[in-house]
Amino acid sequence: MNRANYLLFLIITLVIGACSPKIVRPDLVLQEVALTGVSFSSIDLGFIVKITNPNSTGVKIEELIYQLDLNGVSIGSGEISKPITIEASQSQLVTLPFSTQITGISQLFKIILGENEVNYKIRGEVVLSKFWIKHKFSFENAGVVPLNRSTFHH
Repeated sequence: MNRANYLLFLIITLVIGACSPKIVRPDLVLQEVALTGVSFSSIDLGFIVKITNPNSTGVKIEELIYQLDLNGVSIGSGEISKPITIEASQSQLVTLPFSTQITGISQLFKIILGENEVNYKIRGEVVLSKFWIKHKFSFENAGVVPLNRSTFHH
């Protein structure tokens, strides 16, 4: 690439970057904890999260890394690396899968089978992309959420 082409590329990149709207962190709120399976060796859960894009432009979630506490008990972490596109000012429900070994965490078993709703705290990092630019944000949210056992299949 000669110097003139490089300079033109640099100017175009700067103009696109300057004209593109600022990207802000999406809102993530846990909507429901779904019990999807129980065996002698594990508990399978689905954390249904509502992700709202407050931006004036659509964004792609490139990566979502999360940690979750239920009733004050840290039950683990997970990651989604399959891209999710959310349009401007729209929301999307995303299921965060989680599977854990029952051995050594009887508190989780008591929470899942004994409660109709649970206190939660979800935190982590989300990587958004727009054009060629990636933005990394930390997030944290807490509240009370219903526990859905109707999705459980024996």
